[in-house]
Amino acid sequence: MIPNIWKPGDPVEKTGLSFVSWITPEIAISSYDVASSDEVLKIEGIRTVVSIGRLQVVPSDPSVVHEGFPFIEDGVGNNCDQDLIWALKAIHNGVSRGKTLVHCAAGISRSPGLVTLYLAMTRGLLWDTALTIVRKGRPHAYVHILVEEQLKRCLKDFPEGLFS
Repeated sequence: MIPNIWKPGDPVEKTGLSFVSWITPEIAISSYDVASSDEVLKIEGIRTVVSIGRLQVVPSDPSVVHEGFPFIEDGVGNNCDQDLIWALKAIHNGVSRGKTLVHCAAGISRSPGLVTLYLAMTRGLLWDTALTIVRKGRPHAYVHILVEEQLKRCLKDFPEGLFS
């Protein structure tokens, strides 16, 4: 059995780097604390929030779309499981609406990993190339090895027509 990587109640380290990191003009990454701020969402012009994990942001502005997924919380699944596919589609749909914020607890592992996978899939990039783009925008991103392994398997087994 694979242990949980993070669960509610675990400490979320304050790094002093808690801010919105723009990876592309349409996709940003942050921690739960930052994503929970309606003021930040408004200032940054966020139209969609994608929550990865059990900490879910519910924006008070009804025009901001929220999508939430338990992704990775209960251990690492095989390949592209349904929650992971739905999360990727949520990012894709969010980008079509405008600026999209992807967050997890600290914005260091799961959300950068998912954005890396999304960029690799939609731009036809290798994992390491997409991760370099993510780290350029969020230098303290460090995708946990178990998360990275699952996401790389998903990239290898990418379902055809996922974004069409």
